[in-house]
Amino acid sequence: MTQPDDSARLHPADADALDALAEAGFDPARVPPFLRGRAERIARIMGLLEPAADHAAHRGAAEAAAPAFTLSSADAAVLDALVDSGWDPSVIPLHDAARTRRLSTLLAALSPASDPHESDTLFDATLARIDRHEGAVRVAQSPPRRRRRLGLPCSTDLLTAAAVLLIGTSILWPMIAGVRRNQIRTLDAAHLASAGLGFSMYAGDHQGALPASASTRAGRIPGVMWWNVGEPGRSHSANLFVLIREGYATPEDLASPANPHAPIRMDVENEVDWRSPEEVSFSYQLLGPGEVRWSTPSRQVVLASRSPVIEYARQGIPVDPMMNSTLYRGAGQHVLFNDRSVRWLDSPVTPWGDNLWLPRVLERRLRATLRGVELPDGHDDAFVGP
Repeated sequence: MTQPDDSARLHPADADALDALAEAGFDPARVPPFLRGRAERIARIMGLLEPAADHAAHRGAAEAAAPAFTLSSADAAVLDALVDSGWDPSVIPLHDAARTRRLSTLLAALSPASDPHESDTLFDATLARIDRHEGAVRVAQSPPRRRRRLGLPCSTDLLTAAAVLLIGTSILWPMIAGVRRNQIRTLDAAHLASAGLGFSMYAGDHQGALPASASTRAGRIPGVMWWNVGEPGRSHSANLFVLIREGYATPEDLASPANPHAPIRMDVENEVDWRSPEEVSFSYQLLGPGEVRWSTPSRQVVLASRSPVIEYARQGIPVDPMMNSTLYRGAGQHVLFNDRSVRWLDSPVTPWGDNLWLPRVLERRLRATLRGVELPDGHDDAFVGP
C-alpha cells in the first residue's frame, strides 16, 4: 500500500478543537467556550471541502451564514477515520488517499505550529488563567494574617502575663509594704535607744541634766520663739544638737529612717543645729523654767517622733491635738522616756493621759493654735517640739 504524504500536521490546539467539534456533532455552539473560537474557524474551513449536492445551490448563502455547513458523506467518513486514528493517515484506505491529503492540508492551514512543543496556546493560556483566578479567589477568601512583632508575645499572651503580674503584685505588695514599715519602725526604735544611751552619758557628766545649749534661751525662757530651726537663738532643736556636738550621739542616732531628709553625716565641728525643720526627725522635750531632768524619779517624755502639730502651727493653721506623727503617715509615733525605754504609741497621749504636742493649758481644746513661744506647765508636763 502506498503511504500518502502526511507532512501536513495540525497545531495541537486545533487538534483539540477539532476533537471537541467532532464530539459535539460538528455543532460549534456545543464546543466548550475556551475552544469554541478555533472550532468555529475549523467549521468554516471544512465547509469548503465538498458540500453536499443538495446544498450546492445554496453555497453562497451557506458561506455567508457560516459557521453553518454540511460535509459530504465521503469527507465525513475520512474525517471520522482520522479522528478515530489519532490523526494517523496510514489507516485510511488507499482509494481515499487524495481526499485525506486535501483534508489534512486544509486543516493544517488553520494555524501551523512552528514549534511542535509550543505551549503558548489558547488552551494552555486559558488553563493558566483559570488557575490564577482560582488562586486569587482562595487568597481573597482566606482570613487576613495578623502581623506579629518579632520577639514579642501575641496580645493574648501579653494580657495573660500582665494579669498574672497584677494579681501577684496586689497580693505581695501589702506584704512587702508591711515588712518595710516594720523594718523602719525597728530601726527607728534602735536609733532612739542609741540616743537614750547618749542622754544617759550626758546626764552622768552634767549632774543629771538634759542637753541644753549655752548660746540659746529658746525653749527655756518664756516669750522666746523656739520653733525656727537653724536660726541662732530661736531654735530649740539646737539644744538637742548638743548631744552631737559633744560626741554623745551621732547624726545617724538622731535621724529617723522614716525621714528621707534627715542627714546622717554632718560637719559637727562647724554646725550647731539642723538646717531646716524637714531635717529634724525627733521633737525634743521643751525645758521650761521647771525643766525636766534625766534623773527625775518619775517617768518623763524626752524625745518623740517629729510633732505634726508644730508643722501646721508654724503655718498658722489650727491643729488637731490628736494627730499622730506624719513620719508614719498618722499611724503613731515612737517615744523615748527618761528611763531609756522606747515605746510605740498609736495615740499622742501618754499612758498617764498627757498630750505630747501641747502644753497642759491647751490640751483640752479641740482646735489649738500655737505661736512657738509656749512652754510646759511644769516638769511633769510632756510637751515636745519643734
